[in-house]
Amino acid sequence: MKKRKHGLLKGALAMGVCGVSAGAGVVTVSEWLFHFAIARESWNLPDFLMKRYGDDYTDPYGEAIDQAEAKLRKQDCDYVEIIAEDGIKLKGRFYKGAEGNKEVFLAVHGFRNHGTREFSMIQSYYRRRGASYLIIDQRACGDSEGKYMTYGAKESKDMRLWTNWLADHCPADSRIYLHGISLGSATVLLTAALDLPPQVAGVIADCGYTSAWNEFTHQMEHLASGHGKWVISTVNRICMRRAGFDIHDAAPIDAVKHAKLPHLFIHGDADDFVPYHMGQELYAACTAPKTMLTVEGADHARSYQTAPEQYEKAIADFIEQTSTAYRK
Repeated sequence: MKKRKHGLLKGALAMGVCGVSAGAGVVTVSEWLFHFAIARESWNLPDFLMKRYGDDYTDPYGEAIDQAEAKLRKQDCDYVEIIAEDGIKLKGRFYKGAEGNKEVFLAVHGFRNHGTREFSMIQSYYRRRGASYLIIDQRACGDSEGKYMTYGAKESKDMRLWTNWLADHCPADSRIYLHGISLGSATVLLTAALDLPPQVAGVIADCGYTSAWNEFTHQMEHLASGHGKWVISTVNRICMRRAGFDIHDAAPIDAVKHAKLPHLFIHGDADDFVPYHMGQELYAACTAPKTMLTVEGADHARSYQTAPEQYEKAIADFIEQTSTAYRK
């Protein structure tokens, strides 16, 4: 069973415990955090820190996910490539559904993941529904180009291009559902606030954060000896200078306040990486038609694996509610 990468972030941030006592320490830890959380080229923890602060959580679903992904990658698909606004190549896999089925899912993975792994198990539900689905690799992840992840700030603009691609390649009466997990959830929430093709019918947001700033702050709690805000502020300056985005701009909590598309929020109540209360706050702030599924006992990004029947029913009910009139 494999280790969960997201847990390493806590070990990474724990470097702050080792010496954020001076300005130089803040800069050092901030540089490390930038490379761990933002840059494609991640800096690994030194062995002595890994032993002390590294991730000790083993994913109970790791082997099942490995097997599901291996099967998925053997399935026939169309390989898709688009060019982002800043010129990088973004790649995805399009799986065509049953003849006459109008449902299309746009699957958006999370932090340091890739599409065929994040959706290796969930895609079987798409297929059983007879739906078409596009599984993408976000910028700086998987097969897509890019040096930096931007926590939805630039990814949401990429998503608008992906929705345009689907609108051009699917029937005019298709219904497109944006389905994101973790960072992907934040991405689709930000995307929903943009001008999108009329075929986009709804948003499925699984374990998204209220904002990148809040998520970084949550991860820094108790790990940087009271210097967490300094570290995050320094990381943000690095982001603006090198990666071309402001962490404050990756704020789904602001986007949902202007939402019009129907939203389904999903969150595990045992999630301590993106805490459950963030999902509750997003749901409360959303101004569009909305529903929320709480999956009891589910860890971060493991709601489907924990309760697949419950998860599938929530999606089925959501689609039923939006299938006739999804945009006023």
